[in-house]
Amino acid sequence: QQKATLSSQQEKKALIFAKSLGDSILEPLSFQLIDKIEEMANSTKGADEDIFWIGVVEPTGKCIVSTDPLLKGKFLNEQLFDKQALDFKELVKRDLPNQKEVFEISIPLVIFEKKVAVLRVYVSRKSILSQVNKLVTLIILVAFSSLILGTLIYFFIVRRMIIRPLSVTIDAAAKISSGDLTQEVQIISRDELGELSNAFNTLAKGLNDMVVKIRDTSEKVSSLSQSLSSGAQEVNASSTEIGSTIQQISKGVTE
Repeated sequence: QQKATLSSQQEKKALIFAKSLGDSILEPLSFQLIDKIEEMANSTKGADEDIFWIGVVEPTGKCIVSTDPLLKGKFLNEQLFDKQALDFKELVKRDLPNQKEVFEISIPLVIFEKKVAVLRVYVSRKSILSQVNKLVTLIILVAFSSLILGTLIYFFIVRRMIIRPLSVTIDAAAKISSGDLTQEVQIISRDELGELSNAFNTLAKGLNDMVVKIRDTSEKVSSLSQSLSSGAQEVNASSTEIGSTIQQISKGVTE
């Protein structure tokens, strides 16, 4: 689409240029000032890099003005493409048969209602192709840079927001499995990972509270067991003492 837009702009510019040049050379052409026309053509071609060739051809096909010295004085009427240019009665823009990167604008030059020559201007599309190639290269570079940047951002976010919190949670779980129930995971977000961290902390706190309760209960049971053991020893001592007393009483009654 960009190429089509640039090509359209170039063609409009070339048409304006060709019309202007055609109007400019009518007067010197009427006086056969060929050198003047050739000077204008060379000057114009040198000022615009898109101009490939400028020529003025008589109805007989003889090239009387040419920015290419090799074509000046030759008859350009052997090829069908050249013959058609001699027959045009109005401005025509067309592509060259074997050079799609070049198009021609042909303008009949009329003086006193008589066609005395044809102005032929070749315009190159190479600058357009160059601009398009540069644009494509720029787009590729921007896309590649965006891809790299996006990848870096993605890995940064994944590492910071997912991998690191999961690693912390896994380490804390490993320590809890080793018996350290005081572990707590820092909650750094409110997403699913934050909910996971909160659930982990709740579980760890529940386990810690359960262990504390079991330890307290165990200590109470141990204390009660010691008390019962001590009472049993006292009862046993009392029983021994009572038995001894009964034996002594029995012995005295016998005597």
